[in-house]
Parts: sequence; structure tokens; C-alpha cells
Amino acid sequence: MRLTKHHGLGTTSWCCSTSTGAHPVSAELARAMCARHVGIGADGIMRATAGDAVLGTDVTMELRNADGGEAEISGNGIRCLGQALVMAGIAAGPEIVVGTAAGVRRLVVRPTERPGLHWVSVDMGQARLVDGDAEACNVDTGRRLVDMGNPHLVLLGPDPAHLAVGSSGRRSKPATRTG
Repeated sequence: MRLTKHHGLGTTSWCCSTSTGAHPVSAELARAMCARHVGIGADGIMRATAGDAVLGTDVTMELRNADGGEAEISGNGIRCLGQALVMAGIAAGPEIVVGTAAGVRRLVVRPTERPGLHWVSVDMGQARLVDGDAEACNVDTGRRLVDMGNPHLVLLGPDPAHLAVGSSGRRSKPATRTG
């Protein structure tokens, strides 16, 4: 298994690819590789395997978070994967179609002036509001649950210093598919 490490807007990801589907990434491997104090450190590890002709994908992405748990998608992580695929010669770009557990995502990969550095954008699709009416602002709770293929908690308020970030996250976690 060949691994490369990539950084995207604060997210650090390990990327590997295999056309045969060999070398699955286990929870144990993800925890060991991603451990910041005893391993090499990262937010997650992604594996790209062959695409699906029926879905029209170039590759299929599997993602494990640093805790070893499976995840549907990471917006920054999939951009890291796009760069890894182009740098390894697996995909030519500029467009790469990736199958994920959250559905098909389209990437656009462009080189920059700096060798080895690519600009990658991803179409994450339409946000889906998980709680409340689409027109509601939920100012009473000060939060909205938004699904972009993975759960997000959006805290609402004029002054972030007055938002209960820790308790809002803990209350919202059980309400999502993967927590």
C-alpha cells in the first residue's frame, strides 16, 4: 500500500489507492496512522479503488476518521484525494468523478504555479436541513443541523462568544446518522 499525506484548509489526510480493491483500511490501521502523538497524525485516511461504470465514477472513495470510524465524506478530505490521484497519475483531471458513501461528487483539479500543489474544488451538492422547516431560522435553539453528506452543526447568533458550542454539539450528535 502506498500512502501520501495531503493538507486541505486545516484537514490533514492520508490517501492511498488500489485498482484491485486489495489492502482495505481497517479501523485499527486508521487509528494507528492518524494518532497525532504516537503515529504520524492525520484527521483521516482515504482509499481510492476502481470506479463504478454504472454510476459513471472514475474512482470510489472509502474514508475512515482518525477514531477508526467510517465516514460518508469529508469536503476537505475529498479535495486532498483529488490532488493525490492526479499526482499519482491515476487520474488526469481536470475533472474527476468520485463515488462516496454520500453519493457521487465531481472534483475539478488544476495545477498551481507551485509544483506539487493543486487547486481542487468539489461540488458537495445541495445542503439538506435536518431539523425544522426550510424557511425557519431556529433562532430559539440557536442552531441548525445541516447534512452535506456528513453532519454539520450551524450555530446561529450575532456574537459567537455567547453560543454554547460544547453543549450544542453533544445534544446534536445523536440526531445524525453517524454521530
